[in-house]
Amino acid sequence: SSSYPKEINKINSEIKVFQQACPLLVPIIESGKINENDLDVIIKKYLNELFQKSRKIDTIILGCTHYAIIEDKIKKCLPKNVKVVSQGTIIAQKLKDYLVQHPEIEKTFVKDSKKLFFTTENSKRIKYLTQLFYGEPIKIDLVNLI
Repeated sequence: SSSYPKEINKINSEIKVFQQACPLLVPIIESGKINENDLDVIIKKYLNELFQKSRKIDTIILGCTHYAIIEDKIKKCLPKNVKVVSQGTIIAQKLKDYLVQHPEIEKTFVKDSKKLFFTTENSKRIKYLTQLFYGEPIKIDLVNLI
């Protein structure tokens, strides 16, 4: 998609935006193999392809929520002068700004709510992924849809 170039150029048409597809990263992250050397090789491959488009890249936007999980690995493969912007950080800040502008919304929030997690798959993979995304073990209840 060209959403980032379009939106960035609405703000400043002088900014050059280069995109790099990274189709292997999400499957690797979801497989739980984020600490393997193969991931580093793939990250370097994608970054090399990106920097072949321009050597003057100074900022990289991680355009997928999954990428925040491997942000440190990506940063290690980048020149020190390249800034990394994580989509999750942007979304959180924009939501905060919106809620500040619309304080009436907070009145509708339930303050003592619970988060319940359900899955149809009882596996180590699901437990691993939820812990990976939430940063802590999550109690997940198994449900049968039949």
